[in-house]
Amino acid sequence: MLATASGVLSPATVEALVHLLGPEAVLFAVVYPCEKTGAAVATLERTALPPEVKHRIGSANARALLRL
Repeated sequence: MLATASGVLSPATVEALVHLLGPEAVLFAVVYPCEKTGAAVATLERTALPPEVKHRIGSANARALLRL
């Protein structure tokens, strides 16, 4: 199962998803044009997650999923 917190600009929500599903199951996403990309990035940056988990969510998980 994969999940995103797109549309919800809450660091606590991102942290809860990681706690519930694990860092390998959370993907970064933006609800464009309803949500600004910068605001979504800032939400991920404001979490208390370790840098390696933020990297997984921000890009590594999507790269693995898409086999890039």
